[in-house]
Amino acid sequence: MAVPVEQDADTLTESYTVHVQTEPLPPVEVTIDGPTFIQPHTDYTWTASVSGGSGSTTYSWYRAEDTGSGPGPWEWVSGSSSYTGRDVDCHGFELKLEVTREFPSPGQNSDTDIVTITVDDGGGTECIMGIG
Repeated sequence: MAVPVEQDADTLTESYTVHVQTEPLPPVEVTIDGPTFIQPHTDYTWTASVSGGSGSTTYSWYRAEDTGSGPGPWEWVSGSSSYTGRDVDCHGFELKLEVTREFPSPGQNSDTDIVTITVDDGGGTECIMGIG
């Protein structure tokens, strides 16, 4: 005759170690979509186009006014995926975008890409006539 055996669930344990190897994510690459020739005193929008990586994304847009003898100091202007601005002095400016993605995968913390474009005033009538 078989006798039932009682077992305490707390005393039965099994351990397994699982090793998962993931392929590295492609690097973050960013481009700026938007005009490079603009008219003064008109709002324009530039948008970040991001590829590679995954996870949370942070954006930092910087702008440096053209002083006539080169770009001035960089000033932070936006923390979103786009920036809207205008040329007010007929000299143009430079835009710099820094994008960082915090990867959720173990062993890959983050990746950053930085891109810069030059935006010219386009030689608009206001600039040519000296009223810009």
